[in-house]
Parts: sequence; C-alpha cells; structure tokens
Amino acid sequence: MDIKFFIILCIIGIITGKLLWDNAFQDPKWQVMNAVFFVSVYVLYMILRFSIPTNFFIGLAFLAFGFMIALLYSFNFPVNTQGYFFLFWFMFTLTVITIGSLIYSTYFQHNIGAVKPPKGPRGYQGEQGEDGDTLDSDLNMCLNQTTEKIEQMVRKHKKEREIPFDEKILQFNNLYIKRNLKRICSSNKYKELKAKYGNHFTPVNIVNESVDKMVKHLLKYSYGAQFLEDYFLTDYNFKTELLVNGEIESPFVYIKGLDFWMWK
Repeated sequence: MDIKFFIILCIIGIITGKLLWDNAFQDPKWQVMNAVFFVSVYVLYMILRFSIPTNFFIGLAFLAFGFMIALLYSFNFPVNTQGYFFLFWFMFTLTVITIGSLIYSTYFQHNIGAVKPPKGPRGYQGEQGEDGDTLDSDLNMCLNQTTEKIEQMVRKHKKEREIPFDEKILQFNNLYIKRNLKRICSSNKYKELKAKYGNHFTPVNIVNESVDKMVKHLLKYSYGAQFLEDYFLTDYNFKTELLVNGEIESPFVYIKGLDFWMWK
C-alpha cells in the first residue's frame, strides 16, 4: 500500500508539473513547489502511519504555513481587485483541510483493509441431549464404524506430520461428509449387500474400503485435514477458496467418481 500510494503521488506530481509548465508557469520555483508539495503529502502519510495523529496535524500545519509563505513570496496578488485576497486564502484553507482529510482517509482505508478478524477460542460444549430412539441398527453400525475410521485416519495423519492437536477433542467433525455417510449407510445398495452376505461385517468393510480411498485423497490436499476437522465446509469451498499451492482440481471430482458415493 505504501509503495502504491507513493507511485500514485509521483504520477499525479509529474502530470501537475507538466500542466504548470504548459500554462505559462515556466518558472523553476513552481516546479520545486510542486515537487515539495507531493513529497510532503507522502511524508505526512508516513508520519500518520508510524507516529501519533498529533504529529500528523503539527506537520500539516507546518506544511500549510510553509506554502503560505512561499505563495506570498512567489505570487503577485492583484492590488485593485476587491475580495480577491480573501477568496484566495479561503480557497487555500479549504485545500489544506481537503488534503489533510484525504491523507487521513487513505490511512484508515489501509488500516481497515489490513485488519483480519481475530479467531476467538472454541466455545463451551453444550449439554448432551437426550438419547433418541434407535430406529435402524444397520445405519448405526455402518455410520459409527466409518466415522471412527475417518477419525483415526485424521489423527494418524496429524501425528505423522507432527501437527499439534488435542487428543481429547474429536478431529473429524465435517457435517457434509457425515450427512453423505449417513445417506450411504441407509441406502438400498447397503441393504442389498447386507441381505446378500447375511451380516454387517462385509458391507461395512466394502464401505470402509471406499472411505479409505476418499480420506487418503482428501489428505493429499493442503486443506484436507482442516476440511475434515471443520464443521461447516462443503465441496463448494474446494471450488472457491481451499485450492492452494498449485492444486487445480477439487478432490471431490475424484470422490464423487467413487462407486459408493452414488449409493441411494
């Protein structure tokens, strides 16, 4: 931002210098005053950035006083024009106020743009609700085991890469993945497999084989572990913000191509 502001001032200074020269102000002192003005504006901006506002206003006052003396010395005011002198200095005062406000606005714009909202601590966990009725033991069996498998895979991934985490807190929380696991485990395809093999063990193993492929693929991505840990991220976030370090294709292009993801 500082360099950008400096470049903008340089461009405006060059343009105004040329305009002054082309419009009958072909006196070197006007070019010097033009250069000093834009340098002073940048200096005032830096004072505001790295010092207190009081120093900025003192500097602005000195700048205004200096240019007032320079104008009195350099500019020949018409003697017989009624009200000209007052009007000139009135406009000069307004210009000083405008320049000060512009610098102050630019400073606040920079500050607001650079602020990132702080991430607060994890909230308190609410009281556990009452247990509901168990309606489908097949669903619970499949969903519990697939959820536990992902939990252990995420923990193993973090330990291997020495990523710190709290052992007491669940690492797999993603509601988007959990909803899809629930859909898969309650699908007609899962029920067909259970009827075919006569047990839960084989269908759950089949689902877990695909879950293993899904999680390994997700963890190849920079934000894969964070995705599984976060409650609210979905496949849409991988299209808009989570692809980094040269990652081009969303992991869900591969995941949605897995057979189990399409079970209904």
